[in-house]
Amino acid sequence: VNNPAKFQADLRQETEVKAMIASCVRHFGRLDILINNAGWTRYVPDHELEGLDNDLVQRTLELKVHAPLYCIRAARPYLAAHGTGSVVNITSVAGLAAKGSSIIYAAANAALSNLTRSMARALAPDIRVNAVAPGFVSTGWLWTQDPKAQQRVAENNYIQRVITPEEVAAAVYFLCAESPGITGEELVIDGGIGRLGVKPRPYQS
Repeated sequence: VNNPAKFQADLRQETEVKAMIASCVRHFGRLDILINNAGWTRYVPDHELEGLDNDLVQRTLELKVHAPLYCIRAARPYLAAHGTGSVVNITSVAGLAAKGSSIIYAAANAALSNLTRSMARALAPDIRVNAVAPGFVSTGWLWTQDPKAQQRVAENNYIQRVITPEEVAAAVYFLCAESPGITGEELVIDGGIGRLGVKPRPYQS
């Protein structure tokens, strides 16, 4: 699309979310897919509970739990209109492993994973709801946390490299357009660490 339409809203405000969804439908005439990809985090070591200040907790929960709920609720009638609607929530392996950039970030993503399954039941059969749970992805955030982080991630996983944004997008596309029989699932993209554990070091005698 050469000139994509842009619609903005503070996803923490349900009234703005409703207005954004309505504007989108007016512009395109229908709504078939919803991707909940908003997120935010700040690194806080697990043992530093004092670092989980109210702003961090509230903002994280608002963007990872409240916002997807608001978006799904606003989009529901439009997604259901043609009986083939699809929602994909972007979660994180942090929610599955109960560890990540902070305790509240992991907890919020775990909540979004649970919300995905609950919504898959609630919105069936007209709307499918799935999730994609990336591990570390090759983005600016990973570099800014630690320039050597990508090397360590690559050494510890089974594909020996960091996941790319394009691979996450391909997984989302698969769930939206190529998998009409899948709902209530969470597709993990992390190079195998989540399911297989850290890649063993080669044996040296």
